[in-house]
Amino acid sequence: MTNTPNLEEIARRVLGSVCVAGVEGLTQDSRLGLEYGLEKGLFTQEDIDAAQDSFREHRARRALGSVATCDFERLTQDSKIGLEYGLEKGLFTQEDIDAAQDSFREHRARQALRSVSVAGVERLTQDSRTGLMYGLEKGLFTQEDIDAAQDSFREHRARQALRSVATCDFERLTQDSKIGLEYGLEKGLFTQEDIDAAQVSFREDRARQALGFLATCDFERLSQVSKFGLEYGLEKGLFTQEDIDAAQVSFREDRARQALGSVATCGVERLTQDGKFGLEYGLEKGLFTQEDIDAAQVSFREDRARQALGFLATCDFERLSQVSKFGLEYGLEKGLFTQEDIDAAQVKYTSRIK
Repeated sequence: MTNTPNLEEIARRVLGSVCVAGVEGLTQDSRLGLEYGLEKGLFTQEDIDAAQDSFREHRARRALGSVATCDFERLTQDSKIGLEYGLEKGLFTQEDIDAAQDSFREHRARQALRSVSVAGVERLTQDSRTGLMYGLEKGLFTQEDIDAAQDSFREHRARQALRSVATCDFERLTQDSKIGLEYGLEKGLFTQEDIDAAQVSFREDRARQALGFLATCDFERLSQVSKFGLEYGLEKGLFTQEDIDAAQVSFREDRARQALGSVATCGVERLTQDGKFGLEYGLEKGLFTQEDIDAAQVSFREDRARQALGFLATCDFERLSQVSKFGLEYGLEKGLFTQEDIDAAQVKYTSRIK
């Protein structure tokens, strides 16, 4: 059984649809409803025409509003049809359309002038350039106003460039920033001494950061930039070789102590190469002894053995990992538990699965 539309219900709603979308925009169902409504006398052709007129008037006024927000050439075909209807029916005049278009162009012109202050004339879009020409032609502003906005942009760019010198190497400045610096020097916004001072500030910060990094990683792993920073710091007396050596000692001692802690959690065998270097350094510098390492290793093996015994209460012996089996062997060997403890744990697992 196929679903058929309720034509009477559609017909009662269809006039509202005509007011919103016009007869042309009705769906097939709505068109059937329209025919049904006429046939059954729910409304007359005059009612439909009035609804269609309402739609066209609304479209016309909407189109006039659009003229104030975009170029006439960019209006949709629908909006152009609306304007023609509005003119034909006397809803508005050609003067109203021209005034709306003038309003749009004036607004675009003023926006374009503001854009000059933000991005400079060179980066204006074609739309903004058209706006500037219109503004000049209509006397909304003068060439002096445009020049002043351009100067404002260049001054702002110059000051931003000077701030950038304090955050990165001069060689890494963007072309825009370099142009800004040249402008600032030319216009006396700042001096070469100001630029040099900003660059010194950057290099000093980088040098101190590099010294801080030495307390967190090996000298060999420092970036080239950080190594340049250390050289600069030494050259300028911001710190001494002793400060560098002390920072590196601090890192190595921390790494050594961390490595000893890692022995108690994963065993000597699973230490990273870094961890092994740390143990060697700690032994060499007397931060701890071989007995301390052995004690940490024993602690790890005992923990692993007890964990392995716990696993036996949750799975078959055959399914234990090799590491857990080593743990059980160690626990038996060191008397941490007995074979009876192992058997009891396995019985507990077996009784649970039954």
